[in-house]
Amino acid sequence: MKVILVCSSPLHLSQLMCLRPWWEQQETTWVTLRTDDAVARLDGERVVWAARPSSGLPLLAHDLRLAWRVLYDVRPDVVIRTEDGTTSPFSWISRLFGARYVELEVFDPTRQSTRIPCTTTRFTNLGDARAGQPTPC
Repeated sequence: MKVILVCSSPLHLSQLMCLRPWWEQQETTWVTLRTDDAVARLDGERVVWAARPSSGLPLLAHDLRLAWRVLYDVRPDVVIRTEDGTTSPFSWISRLFGARYVELEVFDPTRQSTRIPCTTTRFTNLGDARAGQPTPC
């Protein structure tokens, strides 16, 4: 199975590394920020380096182009993402390529919640799995 794993922060990369026994058995492409930690952890993996997390129209446009290019080149079966920022355009565009996508809400005891349900339910018709209903944003 072709899988794209998308994350931007070192914490979220660490969370996806916990899934190594599963993703090692897949044809995996990573999209993440170039940090020393990411370069070391993803040595030998297929990686597309992203820009900074999206804030503002120029970075959002860059991330939309990046998502289109990667999805077009890889043609994944599934896209797995962990947070907003660089990852949002991948969930928005993945349906155009027939890919399923999975949102992983990373548990962080210092934060109440991320904005993932708000940025994806509008574009993908997915609901909040906890409540079975679309998340009001």
